[in-house]
Amino acid sequence: MSSSIYPHLFRRIASALAAWRRRQADRRQMLAMSDAELRDLGIGRGQIPALLETAPSQHAPLHAASARPARSRRMTLQKTTA
Repeated sequence: MSSSIYPHLFRRIASALAAWRRRQADRRQMLAMSDAELRDLGIGRGQIPALLETAPSQHAPLHAASARPARSRRMTLQKTTA
């Protein structure tokens, strides 16, 4: 086995671990929400596991989405207020 495989393998393992940790953080955040908050998002409590099982590229982590508005949204706000 070539030594050049190891860095690639390490990056894949680290990436998978990071994705798993993001899903666990999202799971904790969603389970902490009230039924009314989940309803506002258009999901039911029973849908949480299915939402989190999708591929990481198919959904943004909740903590990242709530941290700051998307760049395009920010640019739109700047244009309308200028």
